[in-house]
Amino acid sequence: MKRILILLSILCALTTASKAQYPDEDPLYVRVEQPAEFPGGTEAMTLFLGENVKYPVVALENKIEGKAICQFIVNKDGSITDIEVVRSSGDASLDKEAVRVINAMPNWTPAKQRGKIVRMRFMLPVVFRLPKERPMPTQQ
Repeated sequence: MKRILILLSILCALTTASKAQYPDEDPLYVRVEQPAEFPGGTEAMTLFLGENVKYPVVALENKIEGKAICQFIVNKDGSITDIEVVRSSGDASLDKEAVRVINAMPNWTPAKQRGKIVRMRFMLPVVFRLPKERPMPTQQ
């Protein structure tokens, strides 16, 4: 019985020591008082996406549209990491383009919780719509 208690004491001491040496990573928030924001806000992000999304040729030729819902982490320094498609557009080339364009974004303004800068998980839908075809003007 004494040996078991000593063994448990040593095990607890080792566990405590390892936590002190390797502190837990900063917590990751989903909801915060002040969410992370693209520089310039939502309107600027929409403009950025419109200017930087390159419609994949294969999807364009096959007239494929869709919406890829992506999630990523906005770190304390505003950088974006861990980009992944959580709901596919239904086309791999559209999903790949959504990830590419998010990866090309500038650093964001980081999120804040209780006045402190924190890491935040962000969800962003990237919508792919083909340009409307205009009817040919009729000649009279």
